[in-house]
Amino acid sequence: MIRSDRPDFFSITTVGERGQVVIPKSAREALNLGAGDRLVVLPSKRGNGILLMREENIKELAQQMSERAEHISQRSRRLQEKLHTAEREE
Repeated sequence: MIRSDRPDFFSITTVGERGQVVIPKSAREALNLGAGDRLVVLPSKRGNGILLMREENIKELAQQMSERAEHISQRSRRLQEKLHTAEREE
């Protein structure tokens, strides 16, 4: 779900010497991020940036994708069975 009350842009941050990045306070507050929250680092679609997502959100997404894939697989098997039956009846 896209929330219209969140900005499209928070600010610019800098990568430190040890590779650390500070998430701006406005972003942490808007996204309800706190100390200890686990974030998954993903490459952007074009591969020229990164996306940070909460670990639990990635797990939920993976579960939904798995369920959807199983549903598609079951429908495909049923269709294959119907096609096979129709071929035998010809």
